[in-house]
Amino acid sequence: MVLHEYLQSSGHNNLSFKIFATDISLKNIKKARTGIYSQQDIKYVDQVRMEKYFIKKDSKWQVGRIIRDCCVFAVHDITKDFPLSGIDLISCRNALPLFSTELRLQLAATFHYALNPGGFLLIAEEDSIPKSEDLFQATETKGLYVGKNTYGRIQTRDLLNSAVAITEHQSATSIKHESLDADTKDFRKITAELLAEQYAPAAVLINEHFEIVHFNGDTSPFLQPPAGTPNFNILNMAHHEVRPILKKAILDARSEKRSQQQNAVLSIGHSTYTASFEVVYLPIHSELLLVVFSRKPILNSDETLKDSIKAEIPPHNTNSKELTRKQELYFEELQTTNEELLQRTQELELLNEELKTTAEELRSNNEELSCTNDELKDRRNELSALQQLHASIIKNLKEPLIILDQNLIVQSANPAFYRSFGIQDGIIEGLSIFDGANSQWISPEFKELVLQRINRKEMVQDTRIPLASGPTLRTYMVNAMAIENELQQCVMLTFRDITDFEEAKKELSFQKQQQLERSTQLEHFTASATDKLLDPVRKIHMFAKKIVDTEKSLTQGSIHSLERILNTSHNLERLIEDLVIYLRVHFEQKKPKKTDLNQILRKVLNELKSPIRQTSAIIESEELPLMPVIPCQIRLLFAHLISNTLRFANEASAPMLKITLHHIKDISHEISDAYPENEYIKLSFTDNGRGFEQNYETLVFDPFYQLHRSEKNYGSGLGLALVRQIALNHHGMAKVNSSLGQGTTVSIYLPVTVSFEEQCSPN
Repeated sequence: MVLHEYLQSSGHNNLSFKIFATDISLKNIKKARTGIYSQQDIKYVDQVRMEKYFIKKDSKWQVGRIIRDCCVFAVHDITKDFPLSGIDLISCRNALPLFSTELRLQLAATFHYALNPGGFLLIAEEDSIPKSEDLFQATETKGLYVGKNTYGRIQTRDLLNSAVAITEHQSATSIKHESLDADTKDFRKITAELLAEQYAPAAVLINEHFEIVHFNGDTSPFLQPPAGTPNFNILNMAHHEVRPILKKAILDARSEKRSQQQNAVLSIGHSTYTASFEVVYLPIHSELLLVVFSRKPILNSDETLKDSIKAEIPPHNTNSKELTRKQELYFEELQTTNEELLQRTQELELLNEELKTTAEELRSNNEELSCTNDELKDRRNELSALQQLHASIIKNLKEPLIILDQNLIVQSANPAFYRSFGIQDGIIEGLSIFDGANSQWISPEFKELVLQRINRKEMVQDTRIPLASGPTLRTYMVNAMAIENELQQCVMLTFRDITDFEEAKKELSFQKQQQLERSTQLEHFTASATDKLLDPVRKIHMFAKKIVDTEKSLTQGSIHSLERILNTSHNLERLIEDLVIYLRVHFEQKKPKKTDLNQILRKVLNELKSPIRQTSAIIESEELPLMPVIPCQIRLLFAHLISNTLRFANEASAPMLKITLHHIKDISHEISDAYPENEYIKLSFTDNGRGFEQNYETLVFDPFYQLHRSEKNYGSGLGLALVRQIALNHHGMAKVNSSLGQGTTVSIYLPVTVSFEEQCSPN
């Protein structure tokens, strides 16, 4: 992902890359190929990369195709399998500490072989590669190395094999010597060493240029170093009397490819002896010859033998030219043969090098093809699983679905299509959609609004079309989506039966219209009934007041009765007014608008200025927000809560009310049946009044329920019921907390994320 982001940010979108990830565990490779991770695995991945590189799959997340296509996962043992090639960067940060020095030496050569010239090797900072100075060069970054181009790929591999072989041979030799020392002495070996040292004949090993490459035994009676520049030519070191014979024997042994034996009489100082030498031809090493020397003293009785040997020796002057000529011929032949062999050897080496390189590239390509093949198998299995999943989804889809090609030939249809339109399964596949025997379900509107649009390549989305479903005509919502691929272009049509929905919608609209009419009638009735009810009550109050004010001869009992009539008529008037307000709040349809709650509070306080001054009440409020509300209803809510504070105050102290504001993000801690996904504004009205026991916290919201009954402080029992209804009209809630003698807190919860214009109901 980081590499992909870097290429995009640097403007190198045209560059492609491939990542080969290997492991010896097939189980781990299969898991890595799927690229599926749990929420816990990716909790540290930022949201931008999640949206760009991951796809939601059930409850887990899968790496997107853009990254998985760049990765190849394969089972590969770096200590045994043939390495990959053409790699620019190798990261091996965990494996090296697990291997021995010999294996790390092998891995160093393997990594060097796999890397391109100048490629990078990244290992852990605390790791190291032994004896790798010729392969890698350390960089300034610890743990990062650059591959040198000192050796070719073949030489690097051979160097590795040689180093491992030498190490194993040395280890085996040391173990063998230790085991021999531990056992008894090898007397046979001791005897062979003594015989080779004291009794073996004098001999030398020469090459094709007459150069001595090895001495064995005492060769001083036969060979002496020449004066001047040191050299080991056997002809220059031999006695001048035997040089021609020795030279001839060597040339004959090479030409005839068999051993030659000659004798010669040597006189050195006062001693004369017979020297014999044998030139041994070595078939296994044809470029080498073994010359074995031996001597025997000549006594006086052997003079005859001496003369015969001398007679057998050809005169030096006679054979010198012939030997020189033969030597030149042999040298020319040997040189020509040697040049031909060298040339052919070089050609074979080049050919062998090319074959090795080709073989290694083929093995590397085969490894890569194997990795790609495994990846393709996994992709094929995924594709097969997806195809089965899609087929299962289409088969079990309850909505009708049909796929047409560009000529409107039916490619396939799901069972729901055949059931909905009363067609036998599979009978229309491969036929035109206008086939006469099976086109009864097609209506003129379908041809005009759907098929003609498809031909014009126009969008078909949520189009209502009447279609024949068996003997009945039903309404469908039709959608068309183009399916394009390299082979053909198709269109998928989906049908959603909305007949029941349309009928329910009509019924709901009819009921809504009836409800509006009933609400209007109820509102008119309420207004008329209010006037009719309030008129006699007000007249009763007026006449009773007039009697009290004008009649001076009333008894004390009559005055008390008239006062009760006045109080009762006043309370009845208030009850009727509160009841009308409650009904209006229930049935009025008003849209909210953005309102400053501080301004509403100031208006209410101004209206209640007289009772606040009479009771010496203290009312404090925090700064309230600007939010969408129904102003007249919020004004009623504020008025009722402040009036309750004044009416039910504690007689021992002046009334005190504190209005506070809180922003609630998780309301489930305060109200269990609320919507936890919404955020709320909490308005708290806390007073120091009489309070009540907590077990009445739900009853006080019931209409007409009264805790404190008296003629002096009469209440209709609709105040808190009205407060709760106003909160519900704003999709909010109301809650009360109280303690007897400690005051009461009424909390109003108003949502801050609700669109009232769309969600506000008629009630």
